[in-house]
Amino acid sequence: MRVLLVWAIAAALLSAGCALAPRTPIATAEDFRARVVDRPLEGGEGWNRLVIQSDGTMTGLRADGATLSGSWTFENGYFCREAIVDGASLGTDCQTVSIDGDSAVFHRDGGRGERISYTFK
Repeated sequence: MRVLLVWAIAAALLSAGCALAPRTPIATAEDFRARVVDRPLEGGEGWNRLVIQSDGTMTGLRADGATLSGSWTFENGYFCREAIVDGASLGTDCQTVSIDGDSAVFHRDGGRGERISYTFK
């Protein structure tokens, strides 16, 4: 019985360690292009589809029918985007980006603002 308890505790600790694996930050434009660009994303803030495209543009469609367009660059470790939603400018925001399993996590305002998680589709 004790052996079974030890195995159960060990399994629980190992699975907890996997669940708590740290996010992998993206620090270079090359890494960002390889891991995020041209891969459809969904989920963050109600976006059904968001694509950061290799030509420096981005497009999106939200569940309520709103559309996003914009441009982006990756500089000094930040994803910088200028976005427009239904004709209204969101302005420019430079964000840190990390990968967490099958998700990309964007941390607004240079890593000081809100975190938005999108799932790769």
